Amino acid sequence: MTLDQPTLEIDLNAIEMNYAYLQRACPAECGAVVKADAYGLGAERVANFLASKGCRSFFVATKHEGVTLRKTLRDATIYVLSGTARGEEATFLDHQLTPVLNTLDELTRWAAVNPPPGAAVHIDTGLNRLGLDRLETAALVNRPELIKATGVEILLTHFAFADAPDHPMNAEQLQRFKSVHENFPKLRTSIGNSAGLLNGPESAGDLARPGIGLYGGNPFSAKPNPMSPVVRLLAPIVQIKHLQKGDTVGYGGLYRAETNMRIGGLAIGYADGIPRNLSADARVFVDGVACKILGRISMDTIVVDLSDPHLDKLAPGQPAEFIGATTLDQFSVWENTFSYETLTSLGNRIKRIHK
Repeated sequence: MTLDQPTLEIDLNAIEMNYAYLQRACPAECGAVVKADAYGLGAERVANFLASKGCRSFFVATKHEGVTLRKTLRDATIYVLSGTARGEEATFLDHQLTPVLNTLDELTRWAAVNPPPGAAVHIDTGLNRLGLDRLETAALVNRPELIKATGVEILLTHFAFADAPDHPMNAEQLQRFKSVHENFPKLRTSIGNSAGLLNGPESAGDLARPGIGLYGGNPFSAKPNPMSPVVRLLAPIVQIKHLQKGDTVGYGGLYRAETNMRIGGLAIGYADGIPRNLSADARVFVDGVACKILGRISMDTIVVDLSDPHLDKLAPGQPAEFIGATTLDQFSVWENTFSYETLTSLGNRIKRIHK
């Protein structure tokens, strides 16, 4: 196998397996979060693939993501988590986008356009990000006619600690949500992300919203990953050269060769989403050999140690594997982040191949 550019291989069969696994944990409907271009994996391709496997509800972050997705995803519900800014209502109607309404002002404006049924209203139960706060929630409870006027069919909330199932905040948020839902018992509920829905039917709701689990990341912070791996990140070797003892590598000469050695330059760097401060513990795999990264990561290039005798016959164009032999979550640890950021940071110079 040879490469001419960095490549992200995306296993659609693994996404299907993950969706089926998550769907089995849902008491009712399992949707899919495809915001941020399906976490960098290609929203159009992933959403249409999941639609072909029976998924009917998709969540994006912004109006622009929704409009783009609607061009190819014709027969599904597309929820926009950021809701409607003033003046955007016509765009939502024209493109059949379903808003997740986050404020009383949004609810009032949406009611004024005589909308179709289906909208969701977000009740903030403790994340304190988007959604109606305590005062607005209390006002909504006193104005039940607003639910009917907006065509709201779903009451939604979002956990702050779903990745830690035993955290007491989960129970607190569920109780706050139940106390609101009691006033609107006919509304469907949407509560759980990947971790939330796996924590039990009560925390999944009637419409679950898995994201990272679909794409192979571990939904939990301190439990084994139950999901199948989805991505493989590769970059080609573009040059092989030899160092003499004492030679340095890269900007600032942070690495100095302790002996004569062979090195390789890989066509990937921080412009492609590999952080400049990647841990010194990080390894990439070349022909099954774990290779140390040498020196500072550049914008377009990473240098690795190819001194292992097994690699004597390497040639430019052969691939180095960043994620695959190393799990997505382990590589994220080396990046000092987590799988969500690792995937969504991968740049557009990286070729996506859906398999």
